Amino acid sequence: MGTLDQFPHFSGAPIVEAVLNLQISPLSPDTTLGVLSSDFARAVEPDYPIKQTFGSITLSAGPSTATAGSQQTGFVFRSTDGRRALQARIDGFAFSQFAPYESWEPFVAEARRTWEVYRETVAAVEPTAIGMRTINSLSMPAGSTMESYLRVYPALPTDADFPQSVVNFAMRVDFQVEHGGKFQMQMGYLINTVPDRVTS
Repeated sequence: MGTLDQFPHFSGAPIVEAVLNLQISPLSPDTTLGVLSSDFARAVEPDYPIKQTFGSITLSAGPSTATAGSQQTGFVFRSTDGRRALQARIDGFAFSQFAPYESWEPFVAEARRTWEVYRETVAAVEPTAIGMRTINSLSMPAGSTMESYLRVYPALPTDADFPQSVVNFAMRVDFQVEHGGKFQMQMGYLINTVPDRVTS
């Protein structure tokens, strides 16, 4: 794979959200949630003053009954301009950058800075897994071909009797990369809000 200086920088990058997630072995919720709500919240408050609870939902079903429950697992801290967010959990940490996305350098610098605050606050060890996700949104003129804008796309048979007008699609490809990592690509059409455009 290429290095950062081999890729062009786009002033209007189509990234609507970039997320760096670091997973750790789960900590005790009884003590960790209190520390995140107080010490961590105070440490990040100047840049992330908006705090919301974060949790998971569990579902269980029996022969004749079904129950649902929820459990708080952390907090989400947001910047006032809505462009950045932190997810501080009992099992990890995530940093999100929303559009407009600038470049990798300021993104990873802020992720590293806030991760260090989290790690010092909860006395966490090294992460057990690291994940990076980018969500891109491309708006293309209606009637245009995907191959004009994308390098990876569903290839259709060119037979004359095979339909060529795609109204919806969902595609996922998993790749094995260096050092035991995995790369997953998911593509599909989104709900379009612009007349005469197709959003993917």
